[in-house]
Amino acid sequence: MTEKKYVLPVPEAIEFLETSLRELEERACYRFRDIEKRLRELEGKAKEGTSAQECEEFDYKLYGVICKKPGSGVYELAKVLGWSSDKVYRSIRHLARDGWIMAVRDGRSALKIMPVKWSDFLTPEEIEEFKKGGSA
Repeated sequence: MTEKKYVLPVPEAIEFLETSLRELEERACYRFRDIEKRLRELEGKAKEGTSAQECEEFDYKLYGVICKKPGSGVYELAKVLGWSSDKVYRSIRHLARDGWIMAVRDGRSALKIMPVKWSDFLTPEEIEEFKKGGSA
């Protein structure tokens, strides 16, 4: 079976291509407007207090409470700070990622949040230096 090839005369081919280009341009513009609209909606829904500096401040506040109340659960920390549990979880993830705290499972599902000991941040040589009470 042979394939049939359709050959358009040059004027019709040019018209067909121009029509196709216009349709593509219209579709692209429509998609672009749709994406811009969605971005504006998302920006409008963005919560306050989500800048990097404010997140660090939240993490610092949470770390202070964890140091004062080691072994606390997420809900207890949220209650003490007056935050939502989601906000506390977010800060816990940041602090755990950076190595400042450990989240330990207590039982089936409860997380107990513990600060990392300050000595875990030091090398054995630095610990010996502190034990000697002086600097080299």
